[in-house]
Amino acid sequence: MSIVIDFTPTALTPLPEPGGIYQVASEHVKFRLSTSLEVQLELVPDVSRPNLYSWELADWIATSGSLSRTSIVDLGCGSGAIGVTAALAGAHHVTCVDNFDVAIDVTRRNCQANGAASVKVIRSDWLSSVDSNSNSRLVVVSSPPHTPINTAMLEGLPVQTPSFLGASFGGRDGLDAIRLILDQLRGWDNWELILSVAGYQYVPILKLAGALGLETEVLRRRPTRLSALGLYLRTYIESVSGYKFESQNGTSVGYCCLVRIVKRVD
Repeated sequence: MSIVIDFTPTALTPLPEPGGIYQVASEHVKFRLSTSLEVQLELVPDVSRPNLYSWELADWIATSGSLSRTSIVDLGCGSGAIGVTAALAGAHHVTCVDNFDVAIDVTRRNCQANGAASVKVIRSDWLSSVDSNSNSRLVVVSSPPHTPINTAMLEGLPVQTPSFLGASFGGRDGLDAIRLILDQLRGWDNWELILSVAGYQYVPILKLAGALGLETEVLRRRPTRLSALGLYLRTYIESVSGYKFESQNGTSVGYCCLVRIVKRVD
C-alpha cells in the first residue's frame, strides 16, 4: 500500500517543510506532481529520501516543456526520483548517477516500476564516469549536499536525526559539493546545471559561477518553514553565510531555490 503525497501547488501547505518526507514511515510512496504526473518510489534505509528540494526540481522538469531533445543527468540520484520524472516527462536520454551500490540498486528498481527501463543508471564519483558527448541539449540536475556544518555541530546533532541526512552536509560553508561539480564541468562544453538548494546558498552559488564566467539565473524561489535540523543549525548557518532567516507569525522561514548555471561555447 502506497502513501500518496501531492506536490501540486494547491495541495502544498503555505510553508512546507523541506525534510517532511523524512517522517514518512512507508517504504512505498507515490508522488503527484503539478502536471498530474505520478511517480511511484520504493524507499530504502540509508538512502536519502527525496525531500522538498528534490521534488521542486522534479516538478520543474515535469513542467519545463518539451524535453525531446534534452539529455538529463540526475547527479546524486538517491532513489531515482528526478531521473524517473525526467524519463516520464519525455527526456530524450536520462542518466542517473550515484556513488553507492544501494542507491544504484533501488534506482534501477524504481525505473523498472515506473516504466522507465531505458534510463541509464551508473555508479560514479560525481561526474567522473559520465559521458559528456551529447548531440542533444545537456542538462545536469542535482539537489546536492549544501548544508553548512562543522565538527562541533555534527557531534551535537539530535540523536533522532536519520543517518542518511549526513548526505546533505556540504562542509563548513555548505559549498564543497557545488565547487566539485563546477570543477568537473569545467572541461565540458555547452551544458546547463540546475541546482535545487536552500535560499541561503543561492547568492554564494551565483558568485561562484560568476567568478568562472558562467551565466546564471534563479528559476524558482519557494518559501518553506525550517525543519528541526534547520532550526538546530540556524545560528551557525547565519554566522558563516551572512544570511538572515525571516520570520512569519513566529515561524522561521527559509526558501527552496532553483538556480540555473549555463556554459555556452559558440
